[in-house]
Amino acid sequence: AIAGTVKVEAQPNPQRAVLIRHLSLPLKQIIKEMNVYSNNDIAEMLAESVGGYSVVQSTAAKLARVPDAEIQLINGSGLGPENRISPRGVCAMLMAMQQEAVARNLTLADLFPMSGFDHRGTMHARHMPAGTVMKTGTLRDVSALAGVMPTRDRGLVWFAILNRGTNVSGFRAGQDQLLQRLVQKLQVAPGVPASLTPHSTINSLPELGTTSRNQVMFKS
Repeated sequence: AIAGTVKVEAQPNPQRAVLIRHLSLPLKQIIKEMNVYSNNDIAEMLAESVGGYSVVQSTAAKLARVPDAEIQLINGSGLGPENRISPRGVCAMLMAMQQEAVARNLTLADLFPMSGFDHRGTMHARHMPAGTVMKTGTLRDVSALAGVMPTRDRGLVWFAILNRGTNVSGFRAGQDQLLQRLVQKLQVAPGVPASLTPHSTINSLPELGTTSRNQVMFKS
């Protein structure tokens, strides 16, 4: 056993030998897990790491090319009714993220859950058309769904749906039904386009603390 308490330091003490370095998951995988489970804690930490919610807000508006007034944030997670983004702003943000992802040899499905591929977290018990890449947003009296859906007749269809009221489970069912009806009208895409296909075939919970990412730095 090891006696004593755990102490956290921002930087390693240069006078002490580092025994083991543990590598985190790749950032893209952390972002994917954050969005699969809509994890507010991870969102807050990521926002703080880039300068805080105000930096996220201004950067998002710039990349999405929408007025600053359409993206209003008070924190990094979006938790709270004071956080407001217009439907147009949400779709523009997602399209901008897709462009940024492609430039880095990724797709939106590498960062967000996709129907028919991811079956956990916010995708559990949902019935959206296959290939739909999406993000949920839920408060006590709000249910939101935004994303992109592949269709045969119109290609990629970007959408943002916002329902207000206390029947959150009913809103979710209605959102899924709306997308199913829409894809029936626009015809199901023959397959998931390459622009939305995730690069990783793994869609299970990652081993967050696995020893396989440990690097032994000091040997006696």
